Amino acid sequence: MEPFTDLAIRLVAAGPSDAVEATVAVTPANVPVVQSLLERRRPRYGHAVVAVRVATYPFPAVEVLPEGVENLGKAAAGDAWRIDAAAMSDALTSPAQEALLRALSPDAIVTDAHFAWNVRLARELGVPCVAFSAIGAFSMLAMRHLQLALAGGDAAGVADGGDDDAVDRGRPPVPGPSCTDTQDRAAGVAQEHRLHA
Repeated sequence: MEPFTDLAIRLVAAGPSDAVEATVAVTPANVPVVQSLLERRRPRYGHAVVAVRVATYPFPAVEVLPEGVENLGKAAAGDAWRIDAAAMSDALTSPAQEALLRALSPDAIVTDAHFAWNVRLARELGVPCVAFSAIGAFSMLAMRHLQLALAGGDAAGVADGGDDDAVDRGRPPVPGPSCTDTQDRAAGVAQEHRLHA
């Protein structure tokens, strides 16, 4: 949340007064986190902090998580993966985010790379979209390969039944050793999580 909040403040601060309206969209339990970030930056950015709005969409109901546990800071160690799985679930999270974005009618969308459906939504709304990732290219590539391997797809960039928006068909395969061992380990970890969930 911090990189997105900082970006919102800087976008507002960079333009003339009232030229940019920035909104940070989060789940209700994360509003205090964003408000705290805004308050800490008020001395440096002044009017820009006041101009950043906070909008909310509901966190998906997950039976095993207590109500209000919507970020990793509030989750028990064993539940962290459940928060990630719910937050990144197209079926669980996308409808609420989509409804909020349609209601806000933005001129542009800056989204976390985990919310791939927002790229499609931006295209439908006819607005530009930037998928922002704070974790780096190597980690993103590794996660993409694991995701494809777990989904039964091809690590070279073609997924069987996957989201066409998230597949880069123009990228050549990454050179290096075979991914077979990594795929076997990833499948084992996924199976273990399913058994203990």
